[in-house]
Parts: sequence; structure tokens; C-alpha cells
Amino acid sequence: MHKNITFYYLASLFLISITAIIAATPTSQAAGPITSVELVASSSTITEGEDFWLYVNITDVQNLYSCQISLIYDSSIIEYQDVSEGTFLNSNLSQQTFRVNPIVEPDIIKGYAISRVGNISGASGSGRLASFRFRTIKPNANTNIQIWTGANQGTKLLNDALANITYNTSNISISTAASTDTIAQDTITPYIKNLTPIKNAIDVKRDTKISLEIVDTGSGVNPQSIILKINNYQVTPVVNADGGSYSVTYQPTTIFDYNQLVNISINAQDLSFPANIMPQENYSFIIEPAPDTTAPVISEISISDITNHSATISWKTNESTDSQINYGAQKNPSSLNTETKIDQLSRQHTITIDNLLENTIYEFTIISRDYQDNSAQSTIRNFQTSIASIPNSNTPKVYSVDTLCKELGPNM
Repeated sequence: MHKNITFYYLASLFLISITAIIAATPTSQAAGPITSVELVASSSTITEGEDFWLYVNITDVQNLYSCQISLIYDSSIIEYQDVSEGTFLNSNLSQQTFRVNPIVEPDIIKGYAISRVGNISGASGSGRLASFRFRTIKPNANTNIQIWTGANQGTKLLNDALANITYNTSNISISTAASTDTIAQDTITPYIKNLTPIKNAIDVKRDTKISLEIVDTGSGVNPQSIILKINNYQVTPVVNADGGSYSVTYQPTTIFDYNQLVNISINAQDLSFPANIMPQENYSFIIEPAPDTTAPVISEISISDITNHSATISWKTNESTDSQINYGAQKNPSSLNTETKIDQLSRQHTITIDNLLENTIYEFTIISRDYQDNSAQSTIRNFQTSIASIPNSNTPKVYSVDTLCKELGPNM
């Protein structure tokens, strides 16, 4: 019956109370080596500010299905950081196990639990149950680290019948030393670069993606500290590490409004202690205006400087447009078959038409297009070129007296 324990039953046993488990009748181990739970440190003397590992090893155990580990120590000398599961119950990390995180209080870590799951037997032999990571916070001191066997949440070993396994303990003493290194305090705050869109950008697309990079050349950026707000609303960007910096990208779920002013704020800090907090970065950009679908208005058309071969046409528009005239001689059935154009946008327009025939009526129409390719066209108008001046052959000649005498000769 006990080997058919389900995952959920074990979870409730660990999460609600271990009391029900330890209430099972202890069973004596078969004659042979006595099971021992030993503490081994990665170093016996640790420098202030350094981390070290405390390994919880088990030797000569038979049929270990579940365990609960609790430790006592001096929390003014060393500080608990985290714990990771060993490979003994987990069969070199290939066996499914269930874990309960420890309760951390001053001078004690209680109730870190590991259990196999399902209808399988326990593990036998020797190996590592768990690895606790500590950091030294007080130099030139000593602390004993002991396996705590108190009631309820003390260290327990259970076989696959949920019976207690008796064991011996082996505790450890740790010494701390002052650091001989002078570590420069990190005083450099993170900063922002590679903003997209850039600060004060205009005509930004409505579906724009917001991206930036947060850089720290000291201890590195703390990714948990990154806060991105759009118009005072906090959003959840995609944050990716790149060395000591982080790329931050956010694709809005809805597009922005036309002409909308978008305000961005970013907060971050680094990983140093105490943290260097970046001054809040604030910038804005403006979304593109709505598409222009209104045609320009052509006004004040005038014709000037008409000669026998040219004429100048001028007009105005209410917005910047290009300049185009289609024209032709009136006697031509498709008279508006010649084009002259200026692509530069302007509100005031002047085009001179050359190489015209004299004494000829020309028709023309004006076309103006804005930057959105909205166009306007004037009504057809006309003008007539002048007649070229011809010298008059009947104009009397005027001679001087001397010239006249020479013309008439002595017979005068």
C-alpha cells in the first residue's frame, strides 16, 4: 500500500505537516553499517564576502524514499543564499522528485524536503542529498553548523513505507577571515542607448516597436529592476541579456493614434550593493499624421510676358505641390498634348512656355499634386502669341547732304 503513494499525497504530507509522517512507527535497520548524515564544506576558512557550499551527504542508507533537512548556524556570521537538490534521491537528476523549499529564520533553516514520486523503491548506498550555499558576512569569526533534529520540521529520513530511518550526524565548524583585497566601490550607474524611435522623433509609424539598450560597465544591470512605462502605464517588455547590458523590446498590442504624443519612461539599477540607481530616462515621440486625402486648391492664375514665341503662367496653391502645365495649339484636336513640369514642391508656381508659334491661340490647364499625390486641375484657359515684327520696305531713306551729293553726281 505504501509504495502506491501518489505525487499529490506526498505533496500534501510535506506542505501541510511532516508530523503525520514522523508518527509512523520507527523501524530498526537491519544489522550492518549505521546510516550517517554528514556536513562537508567546500572550504573550512572562507574570506569575508565570499560564497561557500555546505554539502549534506548520506552514507550507508537502505531504501531512502524521502528526507527532510534542517540546519542551525550563526546567521550573524554567515548568510543563507539558496539550496539545490543533490543527486542521491534524484538518481543523477534522471528520477522525478518532489521538493519543498525551506523556511529560513534567524540562525535556522527548517524543512527542506525531497521525496521520490510514484510506486518505486527508495535509494540505497551513499551520496549527496543537498547543497546549501552561504555567504560570509562577518570576518574573523567561527560558527558551528549542525544538523537540527527538532520536532516536526527537524531532519528526518523515511523509507518507502514512510517509516523513520535512524541515523548518526556529523556536524562542522566554519572559520571566516577578513578580505585582503581592496575592492573598488562600483559607483557607475546604468545608462540608455540605441533608442528606437529616437528622442523627439516625428512621423513615427502607428505600429512602431519600442526598443532600447540598458548598459552598465560595472557590476552589470539588474534585469529585475527594469521598468518600462508608456504614457504612465507599465508594460512588460522582452528583456534579453547581452554581456553586462540588456536589450529591452516592446511591441504594443494596439497601434497608436494618429498625431499621438507618446511618452516613454525607463527605470533601472545595477547589481552592486548598494545599487546604483539610474536616473529615470524620459523621452517622447510623435506618431504620424492621418493620411492627407484632400486635393490642393489652385488660385490666382495669371498669364504674362506673352511674346511671339513664349508666355509665362503663374498660380498659387493652398499647400505645397509640384507644378505642371499641359498645353497645345487650339487648332490641334488634342491640343493639350505637351507637358512641362517642375517636381519641387511649393505654394507659388511660375512656368514659362517656350518655342511657341507666333500669332497662335494656345490652350492650357494647370495640374498640382501634393506629397500624398492628391491632385487638382484647373479649367482650360488660353492665350494668343503675338506677331513677330517685320521691317517696312517702304520706309523713306534719309541721307545726309554729303551722301546725297555723291549719289546725284556733278549733274546735280
